[in-house]
Amino acid sequence: MEKTSEWEAIRIARKANNYQIKDLARISGMSNSYISEIENHHKKPSLKALEKLAKALNLHLYQLFMLQEYYEELEKDEKEKYRLTLWKALDMIVENNK
Repeated sequence: MEKTSEWEAIRIARKANNYQIKDLARISGMSNSYISEIENHHKKPSLKALEKLAKALNLHLYQLFMLQEYYEELEKDEKEKYRLTLWKALDMIVENNK
């Protein structure tokens, strides 16, 4: 299966919410496999899917895009280093959006 552009922001936001894939699937109304395929870069989510995911992740759509853009700007070796920092920052954003 060909890989698509990554949407690591979804995985980061899911983990910041302490959700497993099945939790995000239930809240968003999407299937476990679809979310897994997005996170593993096998599916490219539509804008409508991103809207549902952002809402389920207690984020505004623009926040999901900003997180993804920030993540993409990191150099490959920095991504692992800053992933935990991004989770912590998202914790604060999610709490403020509730």
